[in-house]
Amino acid sequence: MADPLSQDDRALTITTPLGDDKVIAVSLTGREALSEPFEFRVDLVSEDQALNVDSILGKAVTVEIKLDDDYDRYFNGIVWRFSSGLVSDIEDAPLRHYQAELVPWTQLLKLNSNCRIFQEQTIPQIVEQVLKDGGFSDYKLSLSGTYSKYDYCVQYNETDHDFISRLLERAGIFYYFTHESSKHTLVLGDAGSSYVNASQSNVEYYDTFDDRVVGQLKSWVRSQQCTTSKFQVDDYNFETPTTDLTSDEKTVVSNAPSSSQMYEYAPNYSETADGKTLATSRIEAEEALYDRAEGASYHPLFQPGSKFKITAHPVDAEKNQSYVVTAVEHHANEPVLFASGATIGGADLPLYWNNFECAPDKTAVRPLRKTPRPIIHGPQSAVVVGPKDSEIYTDKYGQVKVQFHWDQVGKFDENSSCWMRVAQNWSGGKFGTQFLPRVGNEVIVEYLNGDVDRPIITGSVYNADNMPIYDLPDNSYQSGIKTLSTTKGEDKNCNELRFSDQTGKEEIYFHAERDFNREVENNDTLKVGFDTKDAGDQTIDIYNNRTVTLDQGNDSLTITTGGRTVQMKADDSLTVDSGNHSIKVSAGESTIEAAQAITLKVGGSSVKIDTQGVTITAPQISINGSAQVDVQGAMTSVKADGVLTIKGAMVNIN
Repeated sequence: MADPLSQDDRALTITTPLGDDKVIAVSLTGREALSEPFEFRVDLVSEDQALNVDSILGKAVTVEIKLDDDYDRYFNGIVWRFSSGLVSDIEDAPLRHYQAELVPWTQLLKLNSNCRIFQEQTIPQIVEQVLKDGGFSDYKLSLSGTYSKYDYCVQYNETDHDFISRLLERAGIFYYFTHESSKHTLVLGDAGSSYVNASQSNVEYYDTFDDRVVGQLKSWVRSQQCTTSKFQVDDYNFETPTTDLTSDEKTVVSNAPSSSQMYEYAPNYSETADGKTLATSRIEAEEALYDRAEGASYHPLFQPGSKFKITAHPVDAEKNQSYVVTAVEHHANEPVLFASGATIGGADLPLYWNNFECAPDKTAVRPLRKTPRPIIHGPQSAVVVGPKDSEIYTDKYGQVKVQFHWDQVGKFDENSSCWMRVAQNWSGGKFGTQFLPRVGNEVIVEYLNGDVDRPIITGSVYNADNMPIYDLPDNSYQSGIKTLSTTKGEDKNCNELRFSDQTGKEEIYFHAERDFNREVENNDTLKVGFDTKDAGDQTIDIYNNRTVTLDQGNDSLTITTGGRTVQMKADDSLTVDSGNHSIKVSAGESTIEAAQAITLKVGGSSVKIDTQGVTITAPQISINGSAQVDVQGAMTSVKADGVLTIKGAMVNIN
């Protein structure tokens, strides 16, 4: 019977939660690259044909390749997938084949998707928050750039992994992983200073592939490719609408076609400086493709983000050049040997080799944008929010804040979202319409260019808590505008303009809850009734005072047919400061009636009619009857303190 499996004296070993020597690694293949999650496949054999998968799935394991004391390499990762294969029966020692797929812990972020809002944070801060919220701490920020805060950044129906990936791609932040015996660490970088020197960083190139010398290059090809000469970005900021936000950055590659340019509109920035930073990041991502090299080596310590120098090369121009590894495909094999000479694994393969890609180490290998941004193609609804007990919450632009139905973090307060502009039917410089959604209203939100980070409110809708202003469907013929007094107004406290379109009962109704002020800068015409349809009436009912002031011009009242009745229960006073006062009755009579007295007065002359009689008082009184004057009474007295003259063609005294 064969001896029990053991990892003693093996160069390729694995440490797992299953226990020592429970599984034996016979090969490792996989790829790791800048700004990519690594993936390693480890082929295993075990004498246990029914391993407890739950004990290893989702757990961290470490594969070690120990070629000699100077070339000891760890591959640490999370078991993402564990496969159970066939059984090999060699020398009466049945061994079952297994395979473990190792990935970084960041892949666990793919198991969590969310819709949430981040406010007033930089991209590195947002990424850190997502990682911390996921319970992860094995990361390091090696950043030298300055990052502006985003007023508003949304994760929408995307995994945590995809969300932070697209943010890092936007900011031009690359990442890689370093491996230790018990963990791997995510490193975020944005410049050449973010790279680390590889252990045994001086390497030599030999073109005799069969030598298999550990740590040496076995093939080397360097290439350059065309790249664009300029990257230009542009955007719009409503707070500075006339500011040109166009920013561009030219490449440092001297032979780039001069007429070439990449242009991107609305990447979402509001300051020219931010546009410049973005354009620089974009052009550097393109420049990273210009000068690359690839090769094969026996250097197990090559990993993304590690720097090395070629100290020996048959081409002098390649000597003493420094590079950073951008991608590596690893291959490791160590078969299980049996006494009979039988093997499991690739006995004729080298213990380790790799294929790698690299770039000059001064290059900031910024990631290209490949993670799609969520696009919202249609409208959404949300609820307007504000501080506790507020009814209207807005800023100088008439913006409001909302709580989205998908937001699981917001507290339905003023911190639930950024300020959002509200579309009006008409808007201009101090003219247009202005209706602000109030706290608790349901509104319709759309997105500029479909960008989830650029919401705009385009309408408002009713719901079961906020019903239409007129009962429906009974009053479906009614439409209008009805406001609500604030604060603490009830349904009856409103200003209202209502249109009723029921045939034969058409009506326009206007209600002012308090004051109604109307200003007409030219003519004001009011017509009531229509002579061929409805004569029409006008009724004015005023509960208190009425004041009419004519600054200049005349007041004219014409009654074509019919009469006029004025009734009052207090004094009536008419004062004509200049000009005349005339009352003319073209036909009929004019009657002035008073219960106590009527007085006509001009200067010192007056005529007073009261219940006792008529008194005429004047310095001089003339009575002139062109035909006859009759003075008659039960008693008549004519008295003069001076001369009394009675004169006539004939004087008769009875």
